[in-house]
Amino acid sequence: MRPIFLFYLVCLFTFFMLPQFATAQEIGQVWVKIPEKDLIPEGIAYDPVRKRLFLSSVSKNKIVVIDKNKVVRDFIKSGQDGFGTGVGLHVDPERQVLWACNNRGDTSMIHQYDLKKDQLIRVFKYSDGKKRLFNDLDIHPNGTVYISDSDHNGIFRIQPQSQKIEKFIESDDLQYPNGIVVQGEQLFVASTMRGILRIPINSAEIIPLDPDRRFHSDGIDGLAFFQGSLYGIHNLDQQYFKQRIKRYVLSPALDAITQDKLLEQGNYAFEDPTTGVFAGNRYFCIANSQLEAYNQLGEDVSGKSSWKEPVILWYRFDKVGNLVLPKRK
Repeated sequence: MRPIFLFYLVCLFTFFMLPQFATAQEIGQVWVKIPEKDLIPEGIAYDPVRKRLFLSSVSKNKIVVIDKNKVVRDFIKSGQDGFGTGVGLHVDPERQVLWACNNRGDTSMIHQYDLKKDQLIRVFKYSDGKKRLFNDLDIHPNGTVYISDSDHNGIFRIQPQSQKIEKFIESDDLQYPNGIVVQGEQLFVASTMRGILRIPINSAEIIPLDPDRRFHSDGIDGLAFFQGSLYGIHNLDQQYFKQRIKRYVLSPALDAITQDKLLEQGNYAFEDPTTGVFAGNRYFCIANSQLEAYNQLGEDVSGKSSWKEPVILWYRFDKVGNLVLPKRK
């Protein structure tokens, strides 16, 4: 009797739990696979005017563009315009400009491209003897660009009136800042160790949104904002079935996290998901950057025979920011 009882218990558990896991792993739908296995993409941005996505490449020092028909081509070729290791990207749709973080040796750079002509406007360079990592960036409505420096716990900016990179904050309280979002007169920064931070621009005070780690907002790479919520991609856990995307619902004043929601964990495509971007009510993210393997191989793509085609997943949300589940086939 006992073995039969256990058998039925296992069957019941499987019956009730498998649909849940299957649903959790099939929410993100494949939008496109990029036929360049060693691209190692990191940053993503969306151009709403021409309805196209941009991806930066860590390994190939370039930017690719994917049009609305899912055709992939180089936006800039490897090393063009002196472009280094590609990371964060951001499109300013009002000014029709693409901003791109990249680093080469001990010089960190921001490349600025005219999207009307698809050509370089200017390269901003910063070097102070420290090997910094300009990682991600976002733009204020007044045109000021804010940039996270992960290696030296800094936030930099480019103000339109000065047209140069200047230090805004450097503090150990940032603890490896990564994703960055501008909303109104404040910044939201994903600190790897401290969770999501809020920084009023006028005071530059660093305020943890999750001081007691109740919402587990540490370990975020890419950070995005949509309809009163922040969306973070967690990729520190190298067990890929634990990598996830979470939504952090903010208070009306955007000064506290009121709720966190797991959007997806363990999608079959996940292998170091990095960053995501909203295109209207759709969210696109890099599912498998393969960045950890690339780093472990000494930043070399030749030593791994099982590189995979980079996958872009997409998710759909309703007008108030709730996830719309895909129809089950």
